[in-house]
Amino acid sequence: MQAFERSECGDRVQDRRRFEQIIGKSPALEAVLEQVERVAPTGSTVLIEGETGTGKELIARAIHNLSSRCGRVRKVELRCDSAGSAGK
Repeated sequence: MQAFERSECGDRVQDRRRFEQIIGKSPALEAVLEQVERVAPTGSTVLIEGETGTGKELIARAIHNLSSRCGRVRKVELRCDSAGSAGK
């Protein structure tokens, strides 16, 4: 699957984004969205790491929304931003 789907509307062909809230079209983002689509149908636990403001929460929401758990199990978020600074 790809982050964009081609849909035909009459005689027009449109690219429709599968992840409406995620903005961008870079090769790196496309690779991440392909990983989202690969992991979402599994029962795996996912750890998402990254700098502040990089869209980790949007990726987590996309994984949950594409999973079979969506609508029947609540998404659990654990913020670990200060966990590494304990004892320093």
